[in-house]
Amino acid sequence: ASSWPGVTADANYAYIAGGPYVYAVNLQTGVEVWRFPAKAATSTPYYATPALTPDGQLIVGSFDHKLYSLNTQSGAQNWVFDQAKDRWIGGVLVTSDTIYAANADYKLYALSFTGTLKWVTPFQADQAIWGSPVSDGTNVYFGTLGRHVYAVNAQTGRQTWVQTVDGAILGSPVLGLDNTLYVG
Repeated sequence: ASSWPGVTADANYAYIAGGPYVYAVNLQTGVEVWRFPAKAATSTPYYATPALTPDGQLIVGSFDHKLYSLNTQSGAQNWVFDQAKDRWIGGVLVTSDTIYAANADYKLYALSFTGTLKWVTPFQADQAIWGSPVSDGTNVYFGTLGRHVYAVNAQTGRQTWVQTVDGAILGSPVLGLDNTLYVG
């Protein structure tokens, strides 16, 4: 597969990241409203599911090692975070004031809604992170290809705990209603 599409939506549009583009499609008409970038670069597909911020940005990562903030109405680029050293495979976690972005470069980044780092140093894991992180408001949780599950303090970026499991974690963890963390 050249990519596996990710989809998210708001009241007006479905946003699809797949292959060489990110698309906005009108939910009422099914008509494409915009696509990003203007010209496809087939060597840098979009795998990561896009995410919406409370202030109306669409955040999506690419294989070009960049995390993009797009205007949801026009598809214009607001900002780009280019400090990661590898691909964005999993989507970001957006909270009320932070974007938590896990990259295949073994790092978890915490960004403001302007694309600047909130932690002085990103959290360094043992191996590549392919899934999206989840949070209970206190910690951010994610798994790695190195068979570890991490809990990282959401405010400080410091490790709370780490647990070894029997296999690589390719997907995103899920928090149950009872705050049990499920990984596969």
